[in-house]
Amino acid sequence: MCWLTGYSLYLGFLLPVGLMLMYNFTVFVMVFRELNQSNGKAQTNQIKRDYKQTLTIAVTMSMVMGLTWSVGYLLLLSDNKTYLLAMSWIFAILNSVQGFVIFLLTAVRRPDLRKVWMSPIQSALSKSTSVVGRLGSSEKSYTVSIVSSSKV
Repeated sequence: MCWLTGYSLYLGFLLPVGLMLMYNFTVFVMVFRELNQSNGKAQTNQIKRDYKQTLTIAVTMSMVMGLTWSVGYLLLLSDNKTYLLAMSWIFAILNSVQGFVIFLLTAVRRPDLRKVWMSPIQSALSKSTSVVGRLGSSEKSYTVSIVSSSKV
């Protein structure tokens, strides 16, 4: 395996990447400040709620993505086997979680998209309960409990 070592690693790779990480952090702080100031200027509750949601998504996405690549950067700073193993696992786990967090923020958290996701599930549950209700009178009480739990 070929990789940079010594001054080539530090000056040719880690220094430029470190500068980019600091620049990205500075931009993150500036965007956070701007979104926070815009929230204070909003007049209606709906606009304030939209700003708050945008701010939450921006902070969460920046933290998830930035934390992952910060761990990746720190991974290159040592030759200790235990440190490398631990940081590699943390980096891999955080990278794996990124897609799930994006899904939660963009699809599950929004009520309109949650309705789109839940409508096929609710229709499938209502079809299965109507079939169970026709099978016999002993299952009808069971059917009522399924219908009442699916509406909650």
